[in-house]
Amino acid sequence: METLSKDTRIAAEEQITPLKVMTLKDWNADIERSILAEAERSFGASYLTAPQLRSYLVDPDKRMIYIGNEWSFHAISLLTIHEKGDAAIPEELKDAKRVGQRKITIVHPDQSGLGLCRVVVEKGERWFEDFKIPSFSLHWENASNGGLSMLLEAHDYEPQGLVSKPWFEDSLKRQFSCVVCGNPPCNCDATLYVRRG
Repeated sequence: METLSKDTRIAAEEQITPLKVMTLKDWNADIERSILAEAERSFGASYLTAPQLRSYLVDPDKRMIYIGNEWSFHAISLLTIHEKGDAAIPEELKDAKRVGQRKITIVHPDQSGLGLCRVVVEKGERWFEDFKIPSFSLHWENASNGGLSMLLEAHDYEPQGLVSKPWFEDSLKRQFSCVVCGNPPCNCDATLYVRRG
């Protein structure tokens, strides 16, 4: 894996090569394998599947913000836009016609501390702002991911409180394991963050 120097100053997205919205023409098996391997290490087996990941390349209501090269990723953020009435939309945003969701943000451990998470979060926020829509994120309560909550709050997300076991049903339905809970069900809690737009 190519590692960016810790001396690298990340002050603007032009300094990160390549930062892009990933498209099908850029996609290859090496990138897919590297993202899925890190998702499994971070979240658990089958939490993110290849078909789910590929859907971010073709669905106009989904976006994959990507930093990396042609064989592996350094950071990604997966974003989705939901239409009014979608069950995924939290009660706090039920009246909005469209709502953005930050689904997954991952920084490869070899690239941590370089500001890459900040960059993919900011690029994703600009996508939501282009649509002038509110957005939300379920922030997994895990000691290793505290930095994302600070970034969300820096982008006007407000914590709404703890959501008990938001992945319980989905883990049973899709049979994904959790790095904390093991085999389904997932009993982890999350904090709901909302940005009203």
